[in-house]
Amino acid sequence: RAAQAARRLGRPDIIVNLQGDEPFISAASVRAAVRALRRAPWADIGTVVTPLDDARQAKDPNAVKVALAADGRCLYFSRSAIPFARDGGKPRLWRHIGLYAFRRRALERFLKLKPSPLELTEKLEQLRALEAGMGIVAARVKDRAVAIDTPADLARAERLLGRSRRG
Repeated sequence: RAAQAARRLGRPDIIVNLQGDEPFISAASVRAAVRALRRAPWADIGTVVTPLDDARQAKDPNAVKVALAADGRCLYFSRSAIPFARDGGKPRLWRHIGLYAFRRRALERFLKLKPSPLELTEKLEQLRALEAGMGIVAARVKDRAVAIDTPADLARAERLLGRSRRG
């Protein structure tokens, strides 16, 4: 769908795909993903992550976690908490927010790739890009990650919307 829209818009250099289950993504986060992609010439895709400090979300398979390199390079995405602190301690955990900024050529390449083994295992399409050698860079943001994956998430989103309408 994103590629079809991009073709209709005259083939822009960067195409943003906002996931429908993330309705609370801020405009600042969209800009951050695009800015991260523009600043990383090696990257094919830009995205955003937010600190994951909630222990319940860290265990929730619906909250996608990301292992990052110091430069923002996404090393792996998982439904499990990563990295695993083998010797204890509290590693920095990051939650992925469902938005992607693609370079046009990268989106065209991604569309031609078949689902990969890691993608099929974790049910995360961004792993298809990583397995194909594509680079993904993440901007760190403070956005509220309110994905709607379950009926409980929908109820929470409705409560948030109700609060924002009143106040």
